[in-house]
Amino acid sequence: MSLGLEVGILADQKQYDHEGFQAYRQQFDAINHCLASIDLPIHEEPAECAISSWEMLNGISSLYYARRLAAYLELEGKLPTCGNDDAIRDPMLNQYYIRAGHPNGFNPYSPPVYNHLHGSFDHLILHADNEGFYLPLKFDQVIYTPEELGIWGGVLGSSYQLLRECQKIASVLEIPSNITDVSEELWAAGDSQGEGSMKWERYGVESNACVTLIYACRTSIDAGASMVFG
Repeated sequence: MSLGLEVGILADQKQYDHEGFQAYRQQFDAINHCLASIDLPIHEEPAECAISSWEMLNGISSLYYARRLAAYLELEGKLPTCGNDDAIRDPMLNQYYIRAGHPNGFNPYSPPVYNHLHGSFDHLILHADNEGFYLPLKFDQVIYTPEELGIWGGVLGSSYQLLRECQKIASVLEIPSNITDVSEELWAAGDSQGEGSMKWERYGVESNACVTLIYACRTSIDAGASMVFG
């Protein structure tokens, strides 16, 4: 299943889809209602800004490669073996959910069912995988939104916090600073998982997901616009 990231969704919809524009305006109104209710600053999504988009390598599955790796770093303090398409079912990822208060598996539309521990990679792991928002606001913990607000994706993440989490992964994988979201080497590594002389090359899919998210987060912060999964 494909997974796209976009920064500037409201500006995009304003140009090309009037109904979509109104729907997203309602979403951002609901998001601000939620933020105000917990004493956080509201977010003013720009209706005019540069529009940027990315497609995740291997779609949603590559996101789980990164999430699985993060779960091992958090719970075992070391890298796992290189990921594969079973990453979504990895027991360590399930242990992360349990520790976060989701004993029956993570559901972004349901808050934790018991007193939970906050992890170092919550903004990466505890978020919807096919829709939802990362806001260019600073808050430490992911926000579970009230069901009655109807916010797509259920959980709100911070672009700032997701950036920090992905930068931590990039450091562990030793991804060179000159590798960007459009580097040919990055995409080649993603197509040859488990191969290569460098650590980041062997974790090609994880590295690709990490770098893509880093650049999307930076764009979100610079533009003052949300990063949207879709």
